[in-house]
Amino acid sequence: MVSLDELEVLGRLKVGERELEVVSAPSPLDSRSWPEVREKLLTWRPQVVADVLELNGLACPVVGNRVILLDEETSAVLRELLSLFHPRAPPDVFASAVVGNVLNEMERQVGRAFTNEERVSVTLKLVMSLSLLVDLGVIR
Repeated sequence: MVSLDELEVLGRLKVGERELEVVSAPSPLDSRSWPEVREKLLTWRPQVVADVLELNGLACPVVGNRVILLDEETSAVLRELLSLFHPRAPPDVFASAVVGNVLNEMERQVGRAFTNEERVSVTLKLVMSLSLLVDLGVIR
């Protein structure tokens, strides 16, 4: 798992009575959980275990006293997880369905179906985004 202490603090944010540090997530390409997530993608039912704030149109998880700024793809994966799962309830949808839903939404946004090469590339990025969310302690 990525240590949140390793991430650079970009600023501070006050939410209610809490003062939170804002940090930027590392690239999903740097995920340490990639092999584990890849192996269990078809059978894994991820569960969101962090609180989530909406900042500048992005879903940003709150872990401890840190708000983690995610890239757009990782934020889309987290948003899809939140729409499919009730936080802290037993999940009933597989991770592969989450990736498929985000991929379909991305195709809808660009107004065309992706080529096979594009689908493979985007799918890999989305699975790596899931891996990063595991590393950051946002999902399990």
